[in-house]
Amino acid sequence: MTNWGAVSAIAESVSALGIGLVVFSLAEARRSRGVSEVAAYNDTKARLDAQAPRIEVHVDPPTWPPLGGSPSGGTPQPWPPAHEWHFPRGKEHQLLLQTTVVVGNRSESTVRVTFEGDLWEADSPDGRPRAMRREMLLGPGERIGALLRGGVSVEQWAEIDAKVRAGEQLEPVVRATITAHDDADNGVVDVWRPWLTGTPITEDPTRGSVWLLTPPPLFGGEHGEWCQQYDVQPVRRRSYWLSRKDGRLLPTSPERPAKWRPWIFR
Repeated sequence: MTNWGAVSAIAESVSALGIGLVVFSLAEARRSRGVSEVAAYNDTKARLDAQAPRIEVHVDPPTWPPLGGSPSGGTPQPWPPAHEWHFPRGKEHQLLLQTTVVVGNRSESTVRVTFEGDLWEADSPDGRPRAMRREMLLGPGERIGALLRGGVSVEQWAEIDAKVRAGEQLEPVVRATITAHDDADNGVVDVWRPWLTGTPITEDPTRGSVWLLTPPPLFGGEHGEWCQQYDVQPVRRRSYWLSRKDGRLLPTSPERPAKWRPWIFR
């Protein structure tokens, strides 16, 4: 190799080393910035969690027998256990499932709770069904109960039973949404979606087009648990807000960057 060739090779090596150092520095800077972003996100989320209201939502066992809707608007009454529906007569009769949803505030501050869906007041002064108030304030230590109640016609329940027997998934029929938050602009908003469903009627195996309330299994049971489904403790879905007034959510958690390694070690 000539002297000029050696000098050129050395220069190329030095240049490559310099570029490698620049790339390494940039990668380390990005990694450090990424680690800082993750740490800041976790700190913010932990702070909002610590300040969040402590609200509990649970669902009581449903009532049995199911209820019949009243044309006069009065309080729905249970269907007699031995009642029969002879199709097509009575197909439009309403059959309602019902349970109680309890919301409790274990915080030391007042919490705003909103109710949507198939929710009714548990205690009505005149005995007539009243939809649950859209919004209310729940003080420290307070608890409120609401009736989760709804359903469809007997004909539609028969269709649901046929779908389940055909292997289709049983979908919720009665649904509600409960939302809770305090009065802070930045904080958390918690949402629960209690539901209730089932196959409360079944076709008489010996008489076609005759439908009965689904009978209990051999060893009995309570609350129609053999044909009703619900979540005792509905899943809480929490969102984090930097500003509810401005509609600014806490961004999604940044991914923790991998430590940079030279290509030779990969």
